[in-house]
Amino acid sequence: NESRGNAVTVREVLDNAANRIALTPFARPALKSRYLVTIGQAYASLGLNRPSLALLDQAISIMPDALQGEDARQRAQALLARAIVLLDMGDYAKVRVDADAMAALLPHAATTDDVLHPRLAILRGDLAAAIGDVDAARQAFDAAVAWAEHGRDRETAARIRTEAWIGLAFVDFQVQDHAAAESWFAKALGESESVLGASHPLTVVAHSSRASNAYQ
Repeated sequence: NESRGNAVTVREVLDNAANRIALTPFARPALKSRYLVTIGQAYASLGLNRPSLALLDQAISIMPDALQGEDARQRAQALLARAIVLLDMGDYAKVRVDADAMAALLPHAATTDDVLHPRLAILRGDLAAAIGDVDAARQAFDAAVAWAEHGRDRETAARIRTEAWIGLAFVDFQVQDHAAAESWFAKALGESESVLGASHPLTVVAHSSRASNAYQ
């Protein structure tokens, strides 16, 4: 009908963007990779993991020799994005492979101040929590928090701390220490609300997760 003819879904917008990227010549593979990662992450945000994974696979495969500098950093960013999707899909073995590949790149691609370091730590924490390795999860989340404590940009540090504290809360939730989980959720919520705002996605996650914990 006419209303359907005038309507454009988010999926259609993403499909069109992906097609344009495929048909556009790029002078630098890293630039194409960046666009592919952006669209891949957008698909994942809609729960469309398969098309997301296809684009993220391309984003990595077009940069096989990226071992230094900004190109290597972009490859590391693409590996991180793919690992997050794989984690959501429960493919933990492949998550570990991508995390290890990212870790191997970072010494050549990023300074110690680069936010990719705590992002990798959070990924490792989420993976460890998913497979029930509580000690490894705590260690990884603690490493992310430690990174945020050293003169970082306020909003970046707040995002990292909030994600890590939510991760620590879920670890305690898993072992049924609901009082400890409440403490972490409260810290995460306070940080996110005060720095990132009440409507920020991390604030919403902290709110809803804290409420779920309270009912246990």
